[in-house]
Amino acid sequence: MDCNRLPAVRFVLYCAYEWNMPMTSISERMKALKVAGVSLTVINDGKIERTKGYGVTEAGASGKVNSHTLFQAASISKTATAMAAMYLVQSGKLVLDEDVNGRLHGWQVPDNNFTKRQRVTLRRLLSHTAGLNVSGFPGYCADEQIPTLTQVLDGLKPANTEAIRVCAVPGSACSYSGGGFCVVQKLLADTCAQHFPNLMDEYLIRKLEMKESTFRQPLPGDLASSAAVAHKGNGEPLEGKWHVYPEMAAAGLWTTSSDLARMAIALQQSAKGLPRSYLTQESAKEMMTPPVTGGMGLGMGVGGKDDSRVLFMHGANAGFRCVLLMFTETGQGAVVMTNSENGAELYSQILGSIARTYHWPE
Repeated sequence: MDCNRLPAVRFVLYCAYEWNMPMTSISERMKALKVAGVSLTVINDGKIERTKGYGVTEAGASGKVNSHTLFQAASISKTATAMAAMYLVQSGKLVLDEDVNGRLHGWQVPDNNFTKRQRVTLRRLLSHTAGLNVSGFPGYCADEQIPTLTQVLDGLKPANTEAIRVCAVPGSACSYSGGGFCVVQKLLADTCAQHFPNLMDEYLIRKLEMKESTFRQPLPGDLASSAAVAHKGNGEPLEGKWHVYPEMAAAGLWTTSSDLARMAIALQQSAKGLPRSYLTQESAKEMMTPPVTGGMGLGMGVGGKDDSRVLFMHGANAGFRCVLLMFTETGQGAVVMTNSENGAELYSQILGSIARTYHWPE
């Protein structure tokens, strides 16, 4: 399997059970790892049990991280995008297994020898099995020119990544592709005839009452005062505070740990087939079924079985690291968001403590 980031998340799951860090030492570990701020939400019995902030929004400043502090969700944006896409599928606006070129306007996935054998579909895009390149995006500094989505798709300046193209037979393997989610971004925008942040507001954010979340890039000025500043591995703030991501579906969500927990709970409730769930149970099961053995589900990783069935996603933008985990049967889970490139080691240790405290499934 070639899903670049999936093994890293599995390592995090392993570490969560190997490290038993007392919650009282979070501040101590933050200092040792040069992590400025952390937001943590614990989910228990399908409900938010508690949310807590640690540290500061910017190193050397006085602003404290609290439950309302915004962080970049990075690749967890893909989970949110996949949920909205599945909502549109069950509403009859999209089809999982048709050629996406039939619904794209003004730009199409270029045909080549690979697409002659199999076509690029929404299911394949969401599960990283569409054969597309460009695993991730570095983002753009605040003073840089921001490319349009079409420029990103075609690798044209000022885009800082190569053209997004099919480089393997669609459906043949899992290969992590943020580029594929740029195609999803255009597909959803074309289908709904809406700007991507607006349609995500309508079809996901408002429906799940994620009241402090937005896909708007750049982050609007009225929200900037609530945002955590990104930090390098040496503990210094990133120039310009954070990077901008026009690749919104792949990496553009600004949110809180509690809003991401609401999203995880909505998916868990859908998987259980509970009344008034966001998705139908059938749609949730589609998301939890990797099309390729050993690969990813639709917009997220899927592991374990029976009572240990777990959904997970890791996020890594410039200066931000975060993770979401949700056990579908027990309703247990957690979201940890950090404003540091050293955040993955810290959140692995935090997950270890939560796992033991709340007796997560083995």
